[in-house]
Amino acid sequence: MTWVRAEGPSQRSAPQRCRPPGRRGRHPGRRAQLERGSSAESIIVIPTVFVIVFLIIQVGIWAHARSIAVHSAREGATAAATYQSNRSSTEATTAALTVNADGVLRDYTVTSSQTDQAITVTVRGRALSLIPLYELPAIEQTVTIPTEHYVP
Repeated sequence: MTWVRAEGPSQRSAPQRCRPPGRRGRHPGRRAQLERGSSAESIIVIPTVFVIVFLIIQVGIWAHARSIAVHSAREGATAAATYQSNRSSTEATTAALTVNADGVLRDYTVTSSQTDQAITVTVRGRALSLIPLYELPAIEQTVTIPTEHYVP
């Protein structure tokens, strides 16, 4: 049902909707009921948003730790692969990890192997976890670089 105002001499335009008489204040608890529904929704939505944000941050930390591992392995292998280098790849990689790890890459180990043709450096470790008692997948990055030789 549509309620239409009575047209007076100054109101000759299209009919307008108005509130029927006596409807104001008929259901005073309705507004409170709607407000309770919005708080129930926020009880579900807010923790879900926090979990999603923490997961995004955790994936970013894991990717950063992986990047640190591969960068340090490459730096150590490059330092040892140069012509007439006195530096071992394990030393160079450990030095790079000490500078770059910043607590993001934890419990790391460095292994290296060298042949006449190439040097291989492997960095293994774990990324920092924001969630207590939860272990992220282990990080293992291997870099192989050919050694430099003087060819007359």
